[in-house]
Amino acid sequence: MQGYLKAYSAKFGSEPNSLSALGYDAVYAVKLAIELGGGSSADQITEGLRKIKDFKGVTGTFSIDENRNAKKSITMLKIGGSNLSKVKVIKPEDLK
Repeated sequence: MQGYLKAYSAKFGSEPNSLSALGYDAVYAVKLAIELGGGSSADQITEGLRKIKDFKGVTGTFSIDENRNAKKSITMLKIGGSNLSKVKVIKPEDLK
């Protein structure tokens, strides 16, 4: 994560927002899907996406299920003035 933050800041002159970090992870997840699926056709990428498990991105670790949905923990934060505090981490398996 620190490497990503430094590289982004050096290139663009500002800190990345959550959407740029998610986009970064998405590109590398698709790259991995192409590798796991054996090619860049739609069917190969679809197959590769189903094989992604415990992908470690800059926004956290996630897996892709059989329906190609990302399974990733989320963190609930409480905003009080200028302070952020962690309230709870919800894991995908907690939602079943």
